[in-house]
Amino acid sequence: MKVDRKTIASLGIFAMVFCGMISAWGTFSMYISRDYPLWSASRIAFTYTLTMFMFCIGNASSGYLNKKISPRVFMYLSAACFAFGLILTAKMQTLSALYTGFGIFCGFASGFAYNPIFSTAGKWFPDKPGFISGILLLGYGLGSFAVGKVFQIVTGLRGGDWRGTFVGLAILTLIAFSAAGKFIVEPNDYAVSNDPGRSIKSHIDYKGVEAEPSTMLRSSSFWYYFFWVVIHSALGFAIASQSSAMIRETNALVSDSAVATIIGLISVAKCIVRAFVGDMYDKRGRSITMHAVNYVLLLSCIVFIIALKSGNMLLLIMGFFISGLSFGGVTPTNSVFIRTYFGEKHFSRNFSFIHMNLLISSFGSTLGGMLFDATQTYMSIYILMFVGAVLSELCTRMIDRNDKKEI
Repeated sequence: MKVDRKTIASLGIFAMVFCGMISAWGTFSMYISRDYPLWSASRIAFTYTLTMFMFCIGNASSGYLNKKISPRVFMYLSAACFAFGLILTAKMQTLSALYTGFGIFCGFASGFAYNPIFSTAGKWFPDKPGFISGILLLGYGLGSFAVGKVFQIVTGLRGGDWRGTFVGLAILTLIAFSAAGKFIVEPNDYAVSNDPGRSIKSHIDYKGVEAEPSTMLRSSSFWYYFFWVVIHSALGFAIASQSSAMIRETNALVSDSAVATIIGLISVAKCIVRAFVGDMYDKRGRSITMHAVNYVLLLSCIVFIIALKSGNMLLLIMGFFISGLSFGGVTPTNSVFIRTYFGEKHFSRNFSFIHMNLLISSFGSTLGGMLFDATQTYMSIYILMFVGAVLSELCTRMIDRNDKKEI
């Protein structure tokens, strides 16, 4: 099989679909919480927090091993880890087993594959870093929606046997990762420079810096961007992990199938916006892209509040879709920001640091559960979204100020 840019992009999207299944937790948790009604919302939500924590560990581990291990080996190891975690989840009877199976093993496997996929694919598209980032994350978002919806359908056909569905998902993931890993390889200079799809002109403003992690971590622009990502991601996790309960709060009579579909709208919105935002970053730059994401977050907050006050399900669905546009607009900027501000040479290690935001932001899902347990309403989360929109705009303006100082 000939390996070129189109092949790498296609296989990268395919692999990212399975990396993204961890974001289908909103659907998975619906079945688990039904069988274990004595487990509180916050304790079940902690599974997703732990998953994101281990995603960071896996991402950082692969970043530092990137030059020692081939992308193929990363994919094979991730396949085995994912399959084991899903099977353990299927067999679990306790919270600790759920945390270990889905939280630790699946979270680590997703992060361990995520970094090498981005690092390898990015080298094939030096002229379109935003575009390749966006379409890879489109695959990640499709994983959340498609896997969640298929899980719901298959479990329904099996009479509610979600454990058997997890086993089938484990087998499918093992096969998919192993197949994709066979062809995801590093490019050579000739393959990239002579690819007919390569753009002659790039719109990306590279800073001309090749910074090691220690240098990057002394940059105020990095930290402003880091906290911008933390704010958006924490709010995204809070919404994603509590989405099914948010729907029930607005309309308690909604069917399981409808709940899974509405939750999937967040992922659909993320899919739609990721390729668009990546291309926007390539053509319009960082500042305009970040400001746009901030304003969309503010709009989604307003729609959510009106939906809750009016009990309007259509507005709630609009809120989920708009919030997905906002949260989905964050991740495509990560790899482009690191590449353009801090260079390609140390990208794998630097890229893993930006994902350390999940060590903080992943607690958004637990915070969402705690706020609901304490107030019995999600209005507190919507208010938190408004505050987050203001703070994220402040971070964006601080990076703008730093850029002007360099001119």
